[in-house]
Amino acid sequence: MVAIKRAISGLAVCAALISAPAALADFHPTGYAVGSQQFGLSMGGSPNAGGFAGTWDTNPIIFWCVELDQYFSFGASYVYSASLPNNATFTLLGKLFTEAYGSALSDEMHSAAFQLAVWEIVFDGGNLDLGSGGFKILNNYGHPATVTLAQQWLNGLAITPDNYDVYFLENGSHQNFITSTNVGVTDRGRVPEPAPIALLGAALVAALFVTRRKANVSPR
Repeated sequence: MVAIKRAISGLAVCAALISAPAALADFHPTGYAVGSQQFGLSMGGSPNAGGFAGTWDTNPIIFWCVELDQYFSFGASYVYSASLPNNATFTLLGKLFTEAYGSALSDEMHSAAFQLAVWEIVFDGGNLDLGSGGFKILNNYGHPATVTLAQQWLNGLAITPDNYDVYFLENGSHQNFITSTNVGVTDRGRVPEPAPIALLGAALVAALFVTRRKANVSPR
């Protein structure tokens, strides 16, 4: 069992995610994308932090935890719904993806830092300080540089545009996750696109007409 929530990412699953307001899909988490690091949290427990890999209706996906009080298992299959919330928390998450997702899967430290920043936004978005407020890092378990990197990213959100749509992946009995699709000019650090150009074009066209683009999207 893994005590962290999950999220999905990649143009390979873009069409499936936007085909309906709350798309349902077979979700199969396979493990950490590039490893994880452990941290003691003020909300209780000492979970591992890091992005996850898996499949969404057999398409490769990267996702991130947004819930700490439910569980899921690697190698199991679940039915999840995907929605596209429009609120201040998801705007901040879109900014985080714009700023940091390009390096979030480069190594274990960056992946863990990205997850810490996600948790800070979700659980304490009005504070954005990993050392104070409702969500705090109480024990870095020998990874101070990871906490510093996550805080640097959080500090930069005020001047970062929101170039990502961030999807909420929900299952009432198991941890919830987020994933994203890039709606800006540059797509950095994403999972590889599917080979057929037609599929890429269809996903982008669908995104324009079926989903809302976030109001504050602007070039860096």
